[in-house]
Parts: sequence; C-alpha cells; structure tokens
Amino acid sequence: RQATDAGLQEATEGDAAKPKPVADPAAEQQLDAEPASKAQGRTQSAEKRAEPRGGGGFETVTAAIGNDAMSVYNARAAVSTRPAPDAITKFDADLVFELASKGVEERLKLAVWDFGGQSNFYSLHLLFLSRAGVYLLPLDMRNFTLSADPDRKRDALVFVRFWLSSVYSYTAVLGGRPAPVFFVGTHKDTVATPKEHEEINAFLYDHLHVSPSWACVQPFLQGEVSTGRGKMWFFPVDNTRGKEDKVVQTLMAAIEEVIEKEDYVKQKVPFSWMALYDELQSPERQAEKTMKFSECTSLGATLDFGRGTMSLEEEVRACLLFFNRLGFVMYFDEEALRDLVILNPVGFLIGPITKVICDHQIHHVAEYEEVRRSFPDELQELTNHGVVHRKLLSILWKDFENREELEQLAVKFGQMLPLLHDGGLDPGDARYLVPSVLPQGLLEGARAPTKLTAFIVVGSANKIKGGWDCFVTVQQVIREGFYPMGVYARLVCAVVAWMQTVDGVSITALHGKLSATEARLVFGAHSFTLLLSQTQGCIRVEISTANPREVVDKLQQMLLRVLSECAPSLAAVIAVPADGGAAPGGYADYQGELLLLDGPRGLVEALEQGKGVTTGAGFRTCKVMRMLLEAWLPPSGLRPWYHLFESYRQGGLDSELTEALFHALSRQVGPAEEPVQVFLDKRRLQNGQNFRDDFSKALIDSHIALPVISSEALKRMSKLNENSEVDNVLLEWMIILELKACGSLASCVPLLLGDVLPESSAELVSALASVHDHNLPDKVAKRTVEEATNLLANNNLTASPKLASRTVKEVVAEMLNFIGIQAWAIHSSHGQTVPVTSRRQDCKSRLVKHCVEVVMQAIQGVGKSGPKVTPAKAPDVPATGASLQDTPGRDRPRLAPLPAPPAAQPGLAAEVKAWLQQHQLEDVEAALQQLGVKTVLQLAWIEQEDFAKMEKSGVKAIPLRQLRAAILSLVPAPPTPQQSGCCTVS
Repeated sequence: RQATDAGLQEATEGDAAKPKPVADPAAEQQLDAEPASKAQGRTQSAEKRAEPRGGGGFETVTAAIGNDAMSVYNARAAVSTRPAPDAITKFDADLVFELASKGVEERLKLAVWDFGGQSNFYSLHLLFLSRAGVYLLPLDMRNFTLSADPDRKRDALVFVRFWLSSVYSYTAVLGGRPAPVFFVGTHKDTVATPKEHEEINAFLYDHLHVSPSWACVQPFLQGEVSTGRGKMWFFPVDNTRGKEDKVVQTLMAAIEEVIEKEDYVKQKVPFSWMALYDELQSPERQAEKTMKFSECTSLGATLDFGRGTMSLEEEVRACLLFFNRLGFVMYFDEEALRDLVILNPVGFLIGPITKVICDHQIHHVAEYEEVRRSFPDELQELTNHGVVHRKLLSILWKDFENREELEQLAVKFGQMLPLLHDGGLDPGDARYLVPSVLPQGLLEGARAPTKLTAFIVVGSANKIKGGWDCFVTVQQVIREGFYPMGVYARLVCAVVAWMQTVDGVSITALHGKLSATEARLVFGAHSFTLLLSQTQGCIRVEISTANPREVVDKLQQMLLRVLSECAPSLAAVIAVPADGGAAPGGYADYQGELLLLDGPRGLVEALEQGKGVTTGAGFRTCKVMRMLLEAWLPPSGLRPWYHLFESYRQGGLDSELTEALFHALSRQVGPAEEPVQVFLDKRRLQNGQNFRDDFSKALIDSHIALPVISSEALKRMSKLNENSEVDNVLLEWMIILELKACGSLASCVPLLLGDVLPESSAELVSALASVHDHNLPDKVAKRTVEEATNLLANNNLTASPKLASRTVKEVVAEMLNFIGIQAWAIHSSHGQTVPVTSRRQDCKSRLVKHCVEVVMQAIQGVGKSGPKVTPAKAPDVPATGASLQDTPGRDRPRLAPLPAPPAAQPGLAAEVKAWLQQHQLEDVEAALQQLGVKTVLQLAWIEQEDFAKMEKSGVKAIPLRQLRAAILSLVPAPPTPQQSGCCTVS
C-alpha cells in the first residue's frame, strides 16, 4: 500500500525519488466516496507489476453496475498501447513483497448519508439512490407489535413499503440485483423479548415477501428467537447502548461483508484514472464544487491520458462517465451540460434545490424574507400553486454559481418543469412547475362528474410483463406492486407539458387544479382527474368523457417515457374494474379485481385472439367481455374515410410531431360539425393485419395528405438503390403523387423539417437542404414501385406510366413542389433571457398550433366530409405540384342518413318494462322496441351490431353502457365442473 500510494504521488508530481514511507497506512487519505476497495485494487496491481513491463497496460474486469461492458472497453482502450508510466518502473519490489507477506489489511471507509424524511425531498431520490451503496431502513418496533395501534401499524407499513420500493426501483438494473437493504428495528430497550421480535419478523415477512423488492432485504442469520438462534429479517438494536450493543456490532460487520462481496468494489481501472479521481477529490477542488471539462482535460494530459487508442478528450470523457455511474462525480455527455464537471454533487445541487422544494411552513430559508418583500405575489404562487418564477431563483440562488446549469439540471431530473408564457407576462421571465411543493391533500371544489374509472398500476417490469395474469386484486397491487408517488409527480408534469404544447392551456388556468395527490387535467375535450390513492396502491384515473381510450392511450405513452427516465426496472399498465368502471357511486373505496388492459398477457390481446377470460368470478366469453368493456377497447378495423393522412418516418422529432398533430387535430371539428378524422398508423392499424394493405387503403380513402419531409427521412432514402427492399415512406409518397395526379387527393401539405438542432439551441430544426445536397439516388427503386402499383390495383386504381420511371430523387423533388409548412420559420416568442428549455418548448408548441391552422384551412377548403368518389383510372399525366390554394374542393357525397324509424309498434312487454325500470334504463325503451325485443330473456342475445344501431338511433353512450352491464347479469356463469368417478361432468 505504501509503495502504491508513493507511486501514485510520483505519477502525479513527477518526483523520481524513492517511495516515501507512510507512518500509518490506515490513517492516510482514502477515496471519500469509495464504497469499498479501489485501494485494494491498486495494491493488487502494484503487487503483480512490481517488475517493469515494457509497454504494458492494466487488466480490467467488467463493472457490476449495469453490467457495463463499455466501461471495460474504455478502460482497456485507454491503456492498450500505452507505455508503462515511469512511476511503475520505480516501485521498490522488495518493499511491495514485504508488505504483501505481512498481510497488511486495508480499511474500509464508508460515506454515510441521511435522507430527508419530508415528502418534499422524495423527488431527490433519483439523484442519490445508487446501486453502489447499502441502505439501512430503521423501524420503530413499537409500531409493529401485536398490541400496536392499528392505524400506526398501517402507516408504518406504508412507510416501509415506500422506502423499500424506492431503493428497488432506483437501484435494480434490468437483469441484475438491487442494492442491499438492512431493516434495523429500534427501541429494543422497550420491545425486548425474543417472542415480540418473532411476531414482528412474521408480520414483516407476511406483508412484504411477495413483492419483488423483498430481494433487497438482507437477513440476520444469528437472530435471537424463542428457541435459540435463528434467521430474522431485521436487526433489533438498543440505541441507548450505542456500539456496545452486540447486534449493532453484528450489523456493522454484516454491512462490510455485503459490500466486500459487491463486484463494483473489485473494478480495476487504469492507474491514471485513479490519479485523476484523487485530484478531483482534493479539498481545494471540492471547495470549488465544479470545474470546466477543458480544465479536466488539461489535468488529464498531465496524468498520461490519451496515450492509448482513445484521444485525450475521449478518455477523459469516458473516465468521467464511469465515475458518474459510481456516484463519485456528476457529468453528462449532453450538449448543454457537456462542459460542466460537478465535483461535489451534494454541495452543488442539494443546497440550491432544497431552497426551492423545502416545506416553507417548517423550514427557514434566509433568502425568503427578501423574496417576500420584493415579490410577494410570486412567492404566493410558489407556496400555493407550486410555480416558481425565475426572478425568485435569482434571489434564492444568489450565493451559487452556474445558475443556468442548475436550472438545466433541475429540469433534467424532473425537479422543475418549464412553463409556457401567458399573455402579458414579462418575456424576460420564465416560470417552472415544481411538483415537490404542490399543496398536500385533495383539492377544494367539486370535480367534473365521472363517467368511467381506470387505475394506473405500477410494478416491476418482470411482474407486469409476465408475472400477473390479465387480472389482479387491489390487495395484490398493494402487496406486490409499487406505490407510485414519484411516478405520479412526473406524470402530472408530462400531462401539463402536453396540455401547453398541444392545447395551449396556460398554467394560470391550472391554479387550484393541481396538488400532491390530485390533478384535474385535460387532453383536448377529454377531461380527467389523477388521484394518488394510498389505500389502493396506485393512481386512480377518473374520466369525465364517454371515450376513455384517448385518455388511457396517451397516459400509457407518457408512463413509458417517465419510467424509462427515472425507474427503468419498473413498468406500468392501465387497469379497469371488473365491472367495466362505470358504477355510479365511483371507485374511491374499491378493493375488488382489476383487469389489465394492455401488455403481453393483457385483456386487449386476449380478446383480439378471440379468447375468453377467467377472473375470480369465473369464466367469461370473448363476446361478454367485449360488451362489458367496449369503451376501453381500441377501435376495430379502418374507417371508411379520413380527413387527413399523416405520412412520416418513425423516430425522433418526426414521431413526436405527428403524434401531437394527431391529438390536436382529432379535437377539431370539420365542415359538417363532425370530429376531424386523422389516420396515424400506430393509432389506427391493428395487430395481425397486413400493414401495407391497410395504410394504402387509408391513404386512398383520405382527402388530404400531410407527409413529413425531414432530413432524417431523406437520409434513409439516400441509401436506396434499384434492388433495395421496399421503403414504406417512399411508397406512401409515390401513392400520394399518383392520387394527386388523378384528382383523388384534394390536397398535399408537406411538413418540412431540417436537421434537428441540439438541446442547447432554442430553435427546433435547421432549414431543409436541397434534394441535391441530400445525395438522393437518381435511380428507380423497383421493388417500391412494384408494391405501389400492386396496392393501387388492389384498390381499383391504375398507376400512371410516370410511376414506373420515377427515380427516388424525382419523387422527393415532386413532393417538395407542394407548398408546405417550413418548421424552421417558427420561432419562440420568449425573450433571450428565458432558459433555452422554455424557448424550445414554446417553439414546439407554436409549430403544432401553426400546423393545425394550416391543415384546418385545407380541410375547410375541401368542403363536405364523407366517403370519397375515386376515379377508376388515373390519367397519363405527371403530378403538377399544385398546392391546396389551386385545388378546388370536390363535391363528395355525405354518409347516407339514418333510415326513418319504423312505424309505431306495440309497446314492450310488461316484464321488459319492469326490468328496465329496475335498472333505471327507461331511456333505451324505444330503441329496444325497434329491435323487436319481446322478453327479458331476449336481451341476453343482443349483438354488437344491435348496440351500434341503438347508438345511431340516438341512444347516448352512458345508458348503452349501463344496459350492457345489466345484460351481463342475465348471462349465467358456467357451472363448476364436478368430479364423478373417472369422468368430468359439467
């Protein structure tokens, strides 16, 4: 060890003298944040390499954290051709072997952290709950005895579940083990008997062991039980005795033993990386908290970085990213943050962020007095509505440097959400939604009437994807799932961002509608409420519209993104109550079964395959389940026509904008006062159907096309040749040109996107380069042409002669002839002093709004809505590049009106009327009479098409849904099979 550290000193200071002896190796400076034994790795390296090795490097092993083979690759690349540093050749070999033979024991130095207990600080878990750590969860044993107050016991169990779930969700890497957790039972001086400890042990095991997070918990193998020694799942300690308590001593030894077994403490890295680490951890640099990447690179140059196969900057960046994963420093290889190295994450982040997210009722912040005098209204907006103005941050953070980077990091980690400007607000100011300081409890005032209710269930990815069947009970969710407190806050932020971007909702309109447990939100015309329910272990979604699928689909997409950002080991699924979720009394106290909608074992997939479902209530056929849950199921089949067809290359900004436009336009009203119908493949196409057949039919049956012509889409096309496989985007554009040429397509409105600009830019995209600059092939993509010809023929259309000779370059050039929307011409309305993230979000919102205006103008220009009349043959002329202004609206027939109701028929039978009155369904009496229903028994045979007829005749959705639920009571459950001898009688 002496030789190793002396060699390190020589390597960093260039001293060629002999290694200097250290009086007390155990007392010398060690890695402060080093969980176990980087020093151990250095001793082994010095021992193995006591003799010089010309041109030798260092061996490395795979880091346990995330099975990060890239760290290994980077470490090897850093030294693969590097000559041995001078310091290694100067090691005193005799001294090394002398120390090794004496068995000098290395001391383990731990950094101990205490997490804030207030819920405001829970959002910081993402920053500091790391796989490279061990966690102690203290339990007051008085709350878990048989005689404990039931309410206190319930609350204490919720507390344990929450913290255990937090550690699991933030530290469990997919395919790997979560970080270890030790339960520590306190107050052994009052809860002292082994019998009481056994009772507590049984209670914890019974309520927690079915959860995947139980894998974190470390056992106490030498626990004291009534029969002697045995395994327990917590360590009971007497705090009054301190370290003299033998269990405390056992616990400390167990912690060290667990850490020493962790792979991350055995990670070997290049000697120069540890030299850089020691430099960054010096007291002088720690006091500065940050340094520029360029300074770090200069420092790396003095430590032999860049001598292997990687350049100097590449190796320094790889080293910093490795230390970032271990929690030693904070560094992000992103455009806006790439030049900042945070040496002291606690000092840099926790201080300023806690000044914003603390509980202002109980925490004293000196700067708040100045804020209260200077900006009283803005302070009220922070404390009452969770919205902080940037002008407040200038005061709260006046003692901190790098304030702009602080804002960007707070946004990155979900501590603050940039908000768009309201009218009249100072363009130089910016506002953020701070979810951690939203008011506690439920909101005041009545919510909109709930028509349907769903639940968001969060659990481990393995449990969601394969462990649960298509139904679970609420108690199962509580015991085996994860309480989604952090997920709720991030989901609310995602919905608010969507509401601002797509719907233009101001944050002022949301005042009084957001709290830490309730959020009243909208997706266009679809209003809903999110409620964080502790008694149900999930998020309850109360929907105030009869079309819930739009709400749950969008929530599901947002949940995927939220969990990928903060807890990739978890997954979420939408579930509905077993009765369909339409009970008039609501579901605030519901504890029954939940049907999981989506996923590999979900209800939607089962019904698409024509399978019935077995729940706790027995088996139900596919037909019965479809009747019960029709509102929650995706629409089946294509529509007969669409106002707009969106053509795009999947991925990145192209997908994000088309998704936003789909939702924004679907909430508009067309010329005939009907909802605008938009075709977006991932929203309209069904599994198991022929993709190209369906999208081509939808395109041919659309009035307007909106192709997204982006640099990203054209890059793929630049690689095409005559024998390339079919390119679906090029295929869609070829069909658009054919339909436009023959007059079947009223208008084509391209959305033009250049290269996506980095996050550090307030603008979204650059200008789209010319066809020539994209190096598009001047060749015919034969297979794509052949497929386009076949698809047109399948829809009774004949391709023009031009189609067979159009090259890829010509197709793109003709598409660019249409007058389109230039995305780079849309700029943010925010001032230059507003953070880039806010200006970029505003730019995106303005682009979506502008696209909606242009498309709606085109839709109004088409005139009437309804099915298209498509010519049987296309004329032999190429597309002319006409724009929507020079294409007059064509007279398309409207959908045929509903037939007149039949002549009056005799009234319903008395038994049917009585049954309808019993279920408060008098509104459907006339419709049932038209269907010819004569007896109650006949109600059980009503088909899906009968419900469709009733809806067209004017029966509203809610009575129809209530009728479905009531009819289910008429369908007898299948009899339970009975065993009789050697045969089954059913």
